[in-house]
Amino acid sequence: MKIITRREFLKLGGVVGVGLALPVSRGLERSSIEEQTSEPISGETLEKFAQPLPLSDVLDGTNSITMSLDKFTQQLHPDLPPTTLYGYTVNGKTSYPGPTMKAVRGPLTTIMQTNNLPTTHIIPVEGHSSPV
Repeated sequence: MKIITRREFLKLGGVVGVGLALPVSRGLERSSIEEQTSEPISGETLEKFAQPLPLSDVLDGTNSITMSLDKFTQQLHPDLPPTTLYGYTVNGKTSYPGPTMKAVRGPLTTIMQTNNLPTTHIIPVEGHSSPV
């Protein structure tokens, strides 16, 4: 039995890691292409910082919070068509990224989360409502 050096072990680990990552990245790429409705646009032709960064709401963590995961479209740049996103709906407002929850030490925070996502998507979330 040959003892391998640390360098050989790291090289082998890198090769195995890349081999495992390829199927995952190909699956995500395929999912994105299925929902793509227009030709790709070069990032070099888009105006940078064309609109302000959307800020998420800050929720009071001392109260009970009810939210849902939803699929929706949002225009992320004025020169691009609306993009399909997976985000959160809280108090009737859908957002991407989701809200910030501000909690304090002591009182318990109750979060009720409902998954309204389609059964085939790239986010690994179980399809049920349950208290977290």
